[in-house]
Amino acid sequence: MTSADASDPVPQTITTDHTVEGDPVEVIDLVSSETSSLHVASVADQYTRSMLKYLTGYPLYEPQPFSELSTEYLRHGVNIGDVGFIGGDGVFDFLFNICPTKNSLINLPNLSDGFSLETPEHSETRAAGALPRKTCFFQSPITRTKSGEYICEGSEGAILELPEGAIQEEAMNIRPFAKLAARHGVQWYEYTMTRGREISNGSLYLITSFTKCAQWGIAVFDRPCAPEQGLKLDKKRSHSKSASKYHWKGSRAFHTKVSDSKRGDSQNQCVFLRGYKIMIRQDIFDDLCNNQPHGSGPAMRSSSSQAGSINLTRDRATRIRGGAGSDPMSTMRKSDEVVLHDSFNSPPVHPSDLINAAILSQNPDAKVALTHDDVWCDLLRDI
Repeated sequence: MTSADASDPVPQTITTDHTVEGDPVEVIDLVSSETSSLHVASVADQYTRSMLKYLTGYPLYEPQPFSELSTEYLRHGVNIGDVGFIGGDGVFDFLFNICPTKNSLINLPNLSDGFSLETPEHSETRAAGALPRKTCFFQSPITRTKSGEYICEGSEGAILELPEGAIQEEAMNIRPFAKLAARHGVQWYEYTMTRGREISNGSLYLITSFTKCAQWGIAVFDRPCAPEQGLKLDKKRSHSKSASKYHWKGSRAFHTKVSDSKRGDSQNQCVFLRGYKIMIRQDIFDDLCNNQPHGSGPAMRSSSSQAGSINLTRDRATRIRGGAGSDPMSTMRKSDEVVLHDSFNSPPVHPSDLINAAILSQNPDAKVALTHDDVWCDLLRDI
């Protein structure tokens, strides 16, 4: 954790990322519990919880690019330097990009200072290891038979199949990203509200890496099924009139979706992303809400749409000191604890929200808290 002192040009900001020693939260122990009977609010929630187990990054249930502010953005999809938020339907809603090499093409004109890195060198990227063809993400209770059929032997599970593989890219230096977000996080929330976005405190995301592909198949099971009652992703015949290159064969009882081939073979479909989640102090967020024109109502006072308690669906979990209860923005003490379960059984939730809430609770003078996805991935990878 790094906190500002008198010489720090970015006062009242706490930043957590994978390069920092001495995290602001402490892993205490592992705990066990019975399976939760919590109702799943949406298919997107269930899919997200299943894919979080891979510690690859934050999964998007809707990989297709989305932006109401930039048509150019739709060509390439999620990119390094994007600032936006993930909606309840699992789509990344793009707002602007901070990288000088990209923002002149996809940003709205006349953005004020604080929306761009200082130099193009700060936004240099590099390719990470590509995912090979026929990459599949699934685990127990889902199994795959020799014929390629997926069956579910438990109450729920999810599948992500990348039949043609995926590319991965990351920022070479994420510290300039963090510094800019620390200085201007409050300003970014204010801008988001003026754009008419329904946003909760803690939901802003600054992207530093992505996994993108051209073709994907997603399936979500909400009940067990026997062999020959499951699902199989298959390539469609060339004469098919469907807009999709692939399709799910098998039972229609489960939620399935595939990429739309009408959009071409461009690798602009984002299945995982990583970056900084940004949370501001709740009283500052409330003031921003109150300052919006009457009737605009783009912001939600409660952070419940992005942050909440995390309940157990497996029998291992991490107990973290200084975390949040069912509402991370409620009053918390430094001695408070939160149980961070590695299957994240809560609608919809992001692990970084809990860490950011704990940071702001322990540092009441801080205005902004940032946590990189590498932090919670590393925490759970080590247990």
